[in-house]
Amino acid sequence: MKADNIDIEATLTKARETLASNSLDPSIKGLIELLILIVSILSGRLKLNSKNSSKPPSQDPNRKKTPKDSVKKKPGGQEGHQGKTLKQVKNPDRIVKLSVVPTTFRKCPSVTIGF
Repeated sequence: MKADNIDIEATLTKARETLASNSLDPSIKGLIELLILIVSILSGRLKLNSKNSSKPPSQDPNRKKTPKDSVKKKPGGQEGHQGKTLKQVKNPDRIVKLSVVPTTFRKCPSVTIGF
């Protein structure tokens, strides 16, 4: 696999060969082997897309994003349907006054925002 014109597999193979031929401290050798493993795992993940993994199609790299079709309908109900709206009257049959105590409300973010 290539990333930014660098052949990752060839570079990892060369690093493994160089690591095997050098006599480094075992702890440094282990660290370099771990880094090579991490790079190989991450380079393998670059090859994944929605067709060969469980990734959703929205996370495919370089996928063409198609715009949604614009709806050319007018807002509102069906044509010919008579709508019904409850209108306010001048003289209602009865008026019910509700007493509200703000301290009985539970605390929520909308109270601090001002809604």
